[in-house]
Amino acid sequence: MTRNVFPTGPSPQVEAVALVRDVEGAVLMVAADKRGWTLPGAWVRAGESVAEAAERGLRQETGLTRRLRHVLAVDHTFGDDTTASFTLVCDAGTLTADEAAKVALPDDAPAALVAVTWVPPQRLREYVLAHQAGRISEAVHAVRTGRGLRLLVRGRRVS
Repeated sequence: MTRNVFPTGPSPQVEAVALVRDVEGAVLMVAADKRGWTLPGAWVRAGESVAEAAERGLRQETGLTRRLRHVLAVDHTFGDDTTASFTLVCDAGTLTADEAAKVALPDDAPAALVAVTWVPPQRLREYVLAHQAGRISEAVHAVRTGRGLRLLVRGRRVS
C-alpha cells in the first residue's frame, strides 16, 4: 500500500504583511473601508514568494518600496471548519522622521483603502482585534530582540 504524501483538501491561504516602524517605534497601519485597520500587505498569489507579496502590498497600499528579507512572526488562524490561513509578518525596517512624515495613500491605491496612520505599539488594541494586536506585538518584540527568521525561496535566501 502506498501512502499519499501530498496533502488533500483545501489549500491554506497565506497573507504576507509588512511591519514598518518610525524612529519612535510606532507601527504603520492602513485602513480599509470594510476590514478596518491592518498592517499593509497582500495575499500571496500563485508563483509569488512571501517577500514579493508583502512588497507588492506595501507598495500598493503606502507607496513605499522596501526589500523584505526576514519574517518576524507567523500567525496560524482559522477561517471556517475547512480553511486555515497563515499571516507572515515581514520586517520592512524603520523609516526616518522625514520618510515617515511623507507616507500617505498613493493616488493609485486600491479604492477600498481610506487612510494610513502611525500607531504606538501600546495603542494597538484601540485599532485592531486582540489576535491582530498579539501578532503585531510579537513582531515588534522580534525586532527588538533580533529574533527574525530569514526568508527563503526553495532553500535559497531572498536577496
